[in-house]
Amino acid sequence: MLSLDERIDRIEKLVFGMAEKDADYPKETSRIVDAVHSISTQINAATAGRSRIDAVFKRLGELEHYLDPMYVDQISLTTDAKADLILADEAVIRSQSELLENMESKMAVLNSEHIRAVPSLQNRLYDLCKVHLKQQDDAGEVTEETKQLVTHYNNVISLLSKQFVLWDEMLTRLELSARHVPNVD
Repeated sequence: MLSLDERIDRIEKLVFGMAEKDADYPKETSRIVDAVHSISTQINAATAGRSRIDAVFKRLGELEHYLDPMYVDQISLTTDAKADLILADEAVIRSQSELLENMESKMAVLNSEHIRAVPSLQNRLYDLCKVHLKQQDDAGEVTEETKQLVTHYNNVISLLSKQFVLWDEMLTRLELSARHVPNVD
């Protein structure tokens, strides 16, 4: 049977875990002790004369042991099996280790003033994005206008080329006909 101090220590570990109990411990301890005593009395009165509940309370430590997640690992995997599992994942573990070391080496950059200032620059970035989108739209319009002008230019040049070809043919015919006509001097 556990002494009262051991039971209190065990309860404090269950309630507070790894936290500092003196900092988190409620200041009104007399009320808490009275409440715990009252609950204990009610539980004892409710379980009095019930042998099955008494048997469960007597085996409560054993139940906690079986319900512990580490217990399942202890009975299901031998040390050799655990070592095999770790060795099977060796490549993944090494890869994760390298990634963590890489990240740790870059922590100075991640914690730099420039990175910390990013949230304060969000409005400026938003304004720049709006300007960039407007410039993209404007550039698209200019590109479309340029395509139209180039198409128009190509049409004019094509028509002029055809006209020059026609004029050249006409001039050639006129020159040929002028050679065959006798001079009237």
